[in-house]
Formats: sequence, C-alpha cells, structure tokens
Amino acid sequence: MKHLLPFAFALFAFFARPTSAQEASAALKNFRAHEVQIDAYASSTRADILGAPTYGAGVGVNYFLTRGLGAGLRATTYNTQDAAVDDGELRLIFRAPLWDRIAPYAFVTGFHNFDENSWGAGAGGGLEVRLWRAFGVFGEAGLRTTIPGGNNKTAAGAALIQAGGRLTF
Repeated sequence: MKHLLPFAFALFAFFARPTSAQEASAALKNFRAHEVQIDAYASSTRADILGAPTYGAGVGVNYFLTRGLGAGLRATTYNTQDAAVDDGELRLIFRAPLWDRIAPYAFVTGFHNFDENSWGAGAGGGLEVRLWRAFGVFGEAGLRTTIPGGNNKTAAGAALIQAGGRLTF
C-alpha cells in the first residue's frame, strides 16, 4: 500500500497539470466562430407516450457567428405522399464547447408544418462530437408544440429525437 501512494500522487500530478498556452490554442481548432455546418439526420417524433413514433429524415445548414452563438435552417420530411418538405424550421443555437471534440448545445426553434399548415415552437438540447475537423456526429432531443390555426384546430405537443452527421467548413 505504501508503494502505491507515490504512484497515485505521480499519476494525479500528471493529469492535473495546467495546460500550456500552446495546448490551449490547439483546443480552439474545432467549434470556431464563422463556422458553416451542413447536417444530414434521421428524425423521430412521438405525439404521445403510447402512440407510434413517426420517422423521417432531413437536411440543415447552421452558421455560427461566434463559437457559442449560431442560427440554422432545417427541412425535414416524414412521408413521401404529399409535400417533399413536411417541416421547415428556423433555430437559434447556443453551443458550449467543452473540449476540442465535444460540445453540448441548446436550441430554440420556430417551425412551419406544411402538411397541417400550422406553426409551432420548441426547444431542446444536443451533443456534438467531432471525429475530424470537418466531420462530426450529433444527437439531440427536444419538445415541440404547434399553435392552433390552419388545419390544426388545437395545440399539440410532441417529443423529437434526431441523430446524424455534420460537415463543417
């Protein structure tokens, strides 16, 4: 036991050492200001806990004015019977890069459902992991509600889960 104590102290000292300025600047290579992202994702919504989920796919583009503040546009389709785009979405994104490759984020969104001719709003959060400088994967979850109007006579809520890949420029 007394031989483990110096080893444990050395291990702690190695991992707890402060980062140099060069290491700190290298951590800024991902999640940059003025970053453009193109998303492709799978999506699932569920209107109630017992109902069947609805599956779809979508594409999006995001632009980050700073490392932490961005805006995005998305188009999602859930069926192939009617309009090519079922939901058009505008979102405001708040990103908090923790390390070089991992960044949790929160978003607020406004959307238009073209099938029901209704508007809505939502919020959620996600996690992005950069595998390379120009490519990452993400997963996110949120809650949405529609505003009565158009073909939708009552307000309705839904849970949303999305996961996909992200190209970064």
